Amino acid sequence: MADSNIFDASGRRSIGEGDVKELRVKIDVSYHLKLHALKLLRNKKMSDAIEEALDHYFEHVVNEQQAMEGEQAGKLF
Repeated sequence: MADSNIFDASGRRSIGEGDVKELRVKIDVSYHLKLHALKLLRNKKMSDAIEEALDHYFEHVVNEQQAMEGEQAGKLF
């Protein structure tokens, strides 16, 4: 993890890539079962399975949606 003594210009702690933040969320049971299956299939901890799923989501799904939105915006002009 990054050095915890790094602060930005406003005096707040700077959060960099690779830092970890604990987050509690409520998810649908079907998502929990899918994440649990991923955990078992990849022989990982649940937190690692969730991180892998989120990485995939942001790398593929979000980027594809942004690309499609860009194409749609290009068609307007």
